[in-house]
Amino acid sequence: KDINNKVTEVTNIADQAKKDADRAQEAANSVLDVKNTLEQVLAFYKVVDHKEITGTEVTIDPNAACMQSLTLTQPNTTINIGELTGPTGIYRQLTLLIKQGTGANLADWGYSVRWSNARKPTLSYRKDAVDLVTLLTVDGGLTWLGMFNGGWFNVQ
Repeated sequence: KDINNKVTEVTNIADQAKKDADRAQEAANSVLDVKNTLEQVLAFYKVVDHKEITGTEVTIDPNAACMQSLTLTQPNTTINIGELTGPTGIYRQLTLLIKQGTGANLADWGYSVRWSNARKPTLSYRKDAVDLVTLLTVDGGLTWLGMFNGGWFNVQ
């Protein structure tokens, strides 16, 4: 009888330890969910400056920040939008400040960008002029709807 009581007691302790471990894992998962959400909120308010783009192609990471700036230095640069991560089923927006580093630099856009009226924007061509473009995705980054917000801004 004494052994049966001890076995029961050890079994109860083991069961309680398992329940405690499960609760601790749930709490850790909740903390990770909060951390991921905060990182996404902070990315929304962060600006990423790509400095000068010296190559003929650049891939913008839409997860890094919702506002990003780049300076074009080549006669023609292809701008691609990288893979979007994070929660699905929400709209995401990306605004690009595109500066003319040397003037008259053209931008081609990756296959995923669809422009209003099926016309990609004509960027300003004066050195140091800035154009503003907003991209919006409703399908997790498979396609981006492009809108030209304006150009020829002087923001030196």
